[in-house]
Amino acid sequence: MESFAVALLRLFRQLVGKKIVPLSANFMHHRADGRKIERILGCEVSFDAGVDELRFDASVMELPLLGHDPYLNNLMVKNCEEAVAARAPNISPFRTEIENIIAPLLPHAEAQVKTVAERLNVSERTFARRLAAEGLSFGEILDQLRRELCVQYLEANLQASQIAWRLGFQQPSAFSHACRRWTGKSPSEFRRSNQMTAA
Repeated sequence: MESFAVALLRLFRQLVGKKIVPLSANFMHHRADGRKIERILGCEVSFDAGVDELRFDASVMELPLLGHDPYLNNLMVKNCEEAVAARAPNISPFRTEIENIIAPLLPHAEAQVKTVAERLNVSERTFARRLAAEGLSFGEILDQLRRELCVQYLEANLQASQIAWRLGFQQPSAFSHACRRWTGKSPSEFRRSNQMTAA
């Protein structure tokens, strides 16, 4: 995550042509001495945090991109809106919010009701009531999100062990079993059938 944060910060700096410095950085993993990453990022860094994040001043959002292309931006926004609409017209904003919280928790095996409720700033009982009011189940949302990500990762040709970790499985064999339940195929069978379809 530290390498990813550094790469992301460098990308931001290249996009705007300025040396952006985060207000702070948090990482979920443990590290006894964070002086090196603090020097690289240029801000205070906390470890053993509840979430991996870089925090920036709100004014960073207003910085213009170097060589920005309004026409390309309009095309990309249109494509994104079409992709969201095609996914499922009846997905509620509440479900989307839950999925956005769950996704980064998966690799750390922390996608649990308690953790998600905390991120939503509600009690577990309130969270359960809101789910029930929308006819949703946390287990169902988690399972369906994992399935969607599984298919995306397999199509991107990630290794089964990498996918297992990204989806929060302790063992690749557990991921393989889940993949067969979701798609009717093992990860390798799914890839082969995809390659045959593309050919």
